[in-house]
Amino acid sequence: MFPKSSFAFLAFLFAILVLAIPGSVLGTHVDPKSVTPSAAVVNTTVDIEVSVDARDFGFDFLDGGLCTLSRAESVDISNIGFADCSVTDPNVFEFQLSIPSTATLGTATFAIDVPVDAAGPPHRVNVEVLITAAALPDLIIDSISHSPLNPVVGQDITYTVTVKNIGTADASNFWLRGFDFNVSAAGACPASGEEIATRLVNPLAAGASDTRTLTQTGGFSSPGNKDVWIKADSSCSISEANEANNTLSRTVTVTAAASFLAPTTPTPSDGATGVTNSGLLGPLLKWSPVVGVSWYQIQLIDSVGTEVLTGIGSVTEIQPPALLPGGVYRWRVASCQAGSSVSTCVTPAWSSDWSFTMAAGGTALSFNPPAYDFGGLNPGETQTQNIIVDNTSGSRVIGTFSISGSGAFSCVPNCDYDI
Repeated sequence: MFPKSSFAFLAFLFAILVLAIPGSVLGTHVDPKSVTPSAAVVNTTVDIEVSVDARDFGFDFLDGGLCTLSRAESVDISNIGFADCSVTDPNVFEFQLSIPSTATLGTATFAIDVPVDAAGPPHRVNVEVLITAAALPDLIIDSISHSPLNPVVGQDITYTVTVKNIGTADASNFWLRGFDFNVSAAGACPASGEEIATRLVNPLAAGASDTRTLTQTGGFSSPGNKDVWIKADSSCSISEANEANNTLSRTVTVTAAASFLAPTTPTPSDGATGVTNSGLLGPLLKWSPVVGVSWYQIQLIDSVGTEVLTGIGSVTEIQPPALLPGGVYRWRVASCQAGSSVSTCVTPAWSSDWSFTMAAGGTALSFNPPAYDFGGLNPGETQTQNIIVDNTSGSRVIGTFSISGSGAFSCVPNCDYDI
């Protein structure tokens, strides 16, 4: 048995050991009264304010003390470690939390060690903050269709595209573009390479959709299956929740243009002379129909190359306005491929250039004007009548014009007039 003096020595030695390691043991863990804000968004820096009751520690806060912030569970936060805690009043202290874009979503638990006196150990406050994703737009191409379904080489193609914002925030204006290469695989943003169609889309609210049309003028230059990629926000100007889902592709089957013949057998015949007008209209221009062709394009120019008439139609004849007497004109007609319209001749097959010469006009001008009743004129008043005057010895129509008095007219009563 040890003597009583031995027990006294051991008690004294234990007391010395305890006093030798002051501050090495944390005080009681304390749950805060409140944490504000209790949630934070990734890719932000937030000021967290923790409210506690000093009586929970049994001590006053150490004025000017340094709090340390540590991670109690594995979460992706950038500044875990030492952090300054500034005590703003006896019951509140705060710290700053930086949350990177790679932070793990969910509840993050932290421990804040708060000094409460100079000699004693710090006390620990357990803090929970909910890490949430940022509210961002997320644009996708929901659907693509095209018309015509099987375009021929050179034919315009119209794409109808529905774009949707599946994100949690509105998207500002963005560009919708079509490409004839895999813009997603290309990797560059903004996408580089030649575009086949472009369209601006107005702001799109979260959850909303918008349908737009894009036209590929001239279509494709060769037949076959062509893959087309449509990309939303092709200029990459909008930060999105997912940047990898903006593109959708569609295959377009392009057929070869039919081998149509060019129109032949013009009327007037090539090189014809003495061609006359027909009243207010010029000569009737005709050509032989081409089998399988529904649309034709015509061009008519005068001797100096000025365009007199151009157009696309489904008939094999056309009559221009009256032409100049003695004028020399050239014209040609094209067979248009399937898919043409009044505004577009697909892959035209042009005829040869044909020419004709109009009959020479006369020099005499005579007419017997009708009588017009002006109903009287007040001082300062002018009245105008329109009449048609014909060149009786020529072949060209002298068009409608306005007169106010003429030597060929009688003026009753006496009045001033001139030509």
